[in-house]
Amino acid sequence: MLYLLCVALPALCDPVQLMRARRQQLVLDLHLLADPGDSLLLQHTLDRLLRRLCPSLHVFHVSERAAPFRGRGAAAGFPSLAITFFLHEAYGEERILRVLDFLQRPPWQYHHTESSAAPPGVHAPPGGAALRPYLLPSRDFYSLGAGMPLWGVRPVHCGGEILRVTLHSDYDNYEDAVRLYETVLQRPAEEQKTGFCWFTLHTGTWMNLFMVM
Repeated sequence: MLYLLCVALPALCDPVQLMRARRQQLVLDLHLLADPGDSLLLQHTLDRLLRRLCPSLHVFHVSERAAPFRGRGAAAGFPSLAITFFLHEAYGEERILRVLDFLQRPPWQYHHTESSAAPPGVHAPPGGAALRPYLLPSRDFYSLGAGMPLWGVRPVHCGGEILRVTLHSDYDNYEDAVRLYETVLQRPAEEQKTGFCWFTLHTGTWMNLFMVM
C-alpha cells in the first residue's frame, strides 16, 4: 500500500478572491492507495475515526492500487508521513481513551513507540510518578498497513485541538521541499526552528489543520 499527498487550490487570479477561497476550502487532500480489496474497509475505518473527532474535515480518501504493495527493506518500515491528533484534556479523558482504544483494534496495527526503550502498551513513568491512564500509551504510533502513514494521538493542556500532518524530508532536500510547498500552497511556511516549519491549512471551531515539515 502507498500514499500520495495531494494539494488542490482554487484557480483564481484575484488576490482577494483567492484569500476568501482559502478560508472556505481545504487546500490539502490525502489520498491513500490501498491493496486490491482493502479500500472500502480502510475508508470506513478512517470515516469512523474522523466522525469521532472532526466530522467537518474531509481530507482522507482511499483508492486501490493495481497490484499489492511490496515493501523495500528497512526503509519501507518507517513511512515519511505521520498524522497526529492533539486532543484537549478539557473535553474529557474518556474521549481520548476511546480514540486510543480505537487505534488499538483491527485493522489498526501497532507500529512503534517514540521512546525506543519503552515497550508498546502501558509504560512506567520516570521516577514512579503517577500518570493518568490515557497518558500511558500516548507515545505510540499505529498504522493501517505496510507503506501507509503513521497515526497517533497526544493529549494537550492548552490551546486548540490540532490535526497535524507531518511530512518528513531528508536534510539535504529540506529547503527545496519547503520552497516547493510554499509555491504549491501559495503561502509562506511558519518556521519555529531550523529544520522545522509548518503551514496553517485550516482553522475551525473544533479542530485546526497543520502540515508540518
